[in-house]
Amino acid sequence: MRVPAGGRVGVNFTLLASSSVVRRTDRRLAFRATLDDRSEVPASVALMHLR
Repeated sequence: MRVPAGGRVGVNFTLLASSSVVRRTDRRLAFRATLDDRSEVPASVALMHLR
């Protein structure tokens, strides 16, 4: 997906946990991006918690 400089774009997504995922444990979810010049943007990280 392309985002214009200074822009924002919303993205819908769904995460599915397999039966092997331990419940009541925080998991890191990191979103990464690369600019046109191939430099990387610092990751945006969220904690996901499967109840």
